[in-house]
Amino acid sequence: MNKFNFFALGGLDENGKNSYVLDIQGKLFIINAGTKIPINLHNGIDTLICNYEYLEKRAKDIVGVFITDVKNASFSAIPWLLMKIPGLKIFTSSFNRIVLLERITKYNIDHTKFEIKSINDPIKFNDVVVTPFDLAGGLPGQIGFNFEYSEGNILFMSNFVDGNLGTYGKTDMLEIKRIIDNGKDLQLLIMDASHSNYPGRSIDHLW
Repeated sequence: MNKFNFFALGGLDENGKNSYVLDIQGKLFIINAGTKIPINLHNGIDTLICNYEYLEKRAKDIVGVFITDVKNASFSAIPWLLMKIPGLKIFTSSFNRIVLLERITKYNIDHTKFEIKSINDPIKFNDVVVTPFDLAGGLPGQIGFNFEYSEGNILFMSNFVDGNLGTYGKTDMLEIKRIIDNGKDLQLLIMDASHSNYPGRSIDHLW
């Protein structure tokens, strides 16, 4: 039986620094690489990032980095990650790609040392098929990912709104159901959203 592991480098019990690792059959799929602003500033430290030593040690196993959105908590640590692990491939939406390139440019990182690809359709990495899908959120271009492998589906949806926000995206639950309706079990569902402990639906308070 093929196994997978899922764990967080950051983003648990804290607001920011979101970064997760999905290990499928020894290959690493990194989901998001965010920063966190410290509550109290000390000694000139104004930005916190995850500890990437584990990823540095397993750099040869990294398939790519998958970015769901361009909020600081999800993507702003990408320049530091690229400095530590050159040659990474980053997959995200077309809108997010533009913002990512702009941020990376500020750090004078050689553009030949990384690659950012817009992902609109399913893409296969050996035995793993990654399917992006649109989500509604606070910025345009927000997406989720389904990771399909031989044993099932692993679905990742981050900080989204259930509904249609026009330019800011649409969360289509029927489309998501269609994506995972491939004859395999949904083995893991990862969702996070701000204020998810409050009753009701966010979209009802937005319009």
